[in-house]
Amino acid sequence: RVIYAAAGGVDIEQSGTTVSRLCELHAGQVADAVFALAAGEPEQRRNELRQIALALAVMVIGRGLALVEINPLFLSETGWVAGDA
Repeated sequence: RVIYAAAGGVDIEQSGTTVSRLCELHAGQVADAVFALAAGEPEQRRNELRQIALALAVMVIGRGLALVEINPLFLSETGWVAGDA
C-alpha cells in the first residue's frame, strides 16, 4: 500500500487527509501509484515524486524491507529532502 498526503503531521494516517492505493511489490507500480496519488500537484512535481518513489522502491524491495515512511518530504532550494525517515 502506498499512502500519500500533501501535508505531513503526527498520526497522519488517522487525519483523514491521506489517499492510498494498493499495488504490487514492483518498483514501477509503486512509482506509478505515487504519481497517481499526487494528482493535485503540478506535473513537474508529480514527475519528481515518481522518480523519488522509483529509486526508493528499488532500494526497499532490493533489501527486502517491509516498510518505509518519510514524513515530511519537502522541497528546499537545493532539492528534495527527507525530513524524517
